[in-house]
Amino acid sequence: MSTKHIAAIEIGTTETRALLGTLSPKMGGGVTVRALATAKTAGVRKSEIQSAQSVSTTVEGVIEKLEKNGRTDINRINLVYSGGDLVGIPIFGKTQIHNPSDVVEEEDVETAIETMCGSPTVSGRTTIEEMKINCVLDGMRVVEDPCNLSASELTINGIRTHVDTNSFNAIVDAVEKSECEVDTVFTAACSAPLGCATLDQRRNGVLVINLGAGTTSWSVSRNDRIIAVGHLAVGGDHITNDILCAFHTGTEESAAALKHNFGQATLKGIDPTTRVDLPINIGMKKTINLKALTTVINARMDETIRIIHAELEAKDLLENLGAGIVLSGGGALLRNLPELVNAIFNGMPCIVGALPNLNLPEIDDDPDRIRYASLYGTLLRAARIEAEKEEVSSKFSLRGFFKRSGGHR
Repeated sequence: MSTKHIAAIEIGTTETRALLGTLSPKMGGGVTVRALATAKTAGVRKSEIQSAQSVSTTVEGVIEKLEKNGRTDINRINLVYSGGDLVGIPIFGKTQIHNPSDVVEEEDVETAIETMCGSPTVSGRTTIEEMKINCVLDGMRVVEDPCNLSASELTINGIRTHVDTNSFNAIVDAVEKSECEVDTVFTAACSAPLGCATLDQRRNGVLVINLGAGTTSWSVSRNDRIIAVGHLAVGGDHITNDILCAFHTGTEESAAALKHNFGQATLKGIDPTTRVDLPINIGMKKTINLKALTTVINARMDETIRIIHAELEAKDLLENLGAGIVLSGGGALLRNLPELVNAIFNGMPCIVGALPNLNLPEIDDDPDRIRYASLYGTLLRAARIEAEKEEVSSKFSLRGFFKRSGGHR
């Protein structure tokens, strides 16, 4: 297997980012990050396409910059998807074992997987990912690899993510108008854990909350498998809008500057008499009461985190989170957010995630590098798929963490 280039792009509400990596035959699906390109996004609001032409222009510029920085041509790219009302549902495939040896063979595994992936889809929705959670023999024995084990029945449990078809087609079409073909689409919710949580955290049980500008998504991992995902059409832009409306800051830029410079998620340590200057001049000097500003931010964040907690509680997903909660995305940078999450989740440990050192100064030296978690995770997932495609056997490998599926047209 020769060295191969892999590219991934994330079209965020405020910024579009792309990474270029190389897959080496000695890395077993690992990837070396080679280049980064970013640009302010045009044509997107709350993670939904408002102008396909503007998005295509943005994407074209970012890809050209990535080609220049990486010194290679790029005609295929993997896409991070964060819009379209993401939903994750359980799926399963079952097959009876009828071979003379009464043990599970690879053909039985393939049959169960085909049955799992062939389960009915929802009208108006597009499947993005189908991922294996576990294998169960005779309805009670959970195993990692069922091949050559005695059983009468094999069940493979998995999870399917699906999104609104029109939203999905809009972003894929906008990218492909830049004359770069979309290879595979991955959700930010399922990619962020690989980008910002350690293997031990994913094995021991971890909730990763990915806070973007237009949306917030979450995923639960156990035994290094995604077992549940969720999505809220609420993000950092909503906080900015709350500030704009509450304090009449004049522009979204001035409201965003207030949030970034002075905002925090709790009222801890706030002097009720403190006032701060509006960071961006709107023609006259204006000051804002810091406690009032923090109260507005706290109200939105408290509501968002409580919605996630209630959904996890309703699905019995709060147990066995041995590694606690990890925050990712640009919203994770809000001061005191881990303390707020910790309080709402009844004392469960919460930290801001961390990317490994990528030997790329543009990211490694960036204090806000957690913004790249889902993009880097997508690059890793794409690398694993490429490594599997390069294997001598083309059969599905149960040792693989992800199965390539929908989101590819």
